[in-house]
Amino acid sequence: LSSRQRVSPGERTRYDTSLGLLTKKFVGLLSESPDGVLDLNWATEVLEVQKRRIYDITNVLEGVQLIRKKSKNNIQWVGGVFEGSASSGEKSRALRRELGELERAEKALGDLITSSSAQIKELTEHRDNQRLGYVTYQDIRSIACLQDQTVIAVKAPSETKLEVPESSGVSGQRKNGPIEVYLCPEEGLEDASPVKSTTTPSKEYSHHPLGHTATTSPAMAPPQYTTIKQEVKQEPMEGKLNWGACD
Repeated sequence: LSSRQRVSPGERTRYDTSLGLLTKKFVGLLSESPDGVLDLNWATEVLEVQKRRIYDITNVLEGVQLIRKKSKNNIQWVGGVFEGSASSGEKSRALRRELGELERAEKALGDLITSSSAQIKELTEHRDNQRLGYVTYQDIRSIACLQDQTVIAVKAPSETKLEVPESSGVSGQRKNGPIEVYLCPEEGLEDASPVKSTTTPSKEYSHHPLGHTATTSPAMAPPQYTTIKQEVKQEPMEGKLNWGACD
């Protein structure tokens, strides 16, 4: 056995402790050196130890990729910013500031989500809002990007999927409730009623203003509109709707 292996448990503890303290001192020299570059000969003199003890430390640090050989008898620290250094303190302060900003932004977004959810609930559940929950043809036609366009409005249950594989056709899938399709005329809507009839849609729909289901009064009866013919194919648990050109 070597002399190192024959030492007593008490001596081994003293050896390990002294090596640990020596490593801390060595890393301290690294943290104070310019650009993390350290001359091992100088470190040996400062720490007043044999050079092989320094090599014990550098071999371990190099093995865990905290240092690398810069040149002969020179190594460089590559393990990141040292804790407690000026640059480390500034980085910590910057991170704390960034964290504070992110927390404030998160709180602001949380408040907006809460407020928006309350407004949506009020909008959808209030009796007056339910009665007035519709849009007119004029509303749709007033959108600038829809000017001089053929506009088809679709009213469908939630979670309905619409697919437009090409410009000549559209398909829709839904699990419950009808899919209603309306052609939005360009003119003659001044007297059009925004309230829809309670008539259940069939394969051929007369397009009229989209809105809440209510009885149409004679004074507000919509004018005659062009209809859109549709073919409906029933599939298990869902329906599929295809429509072509207008009559």
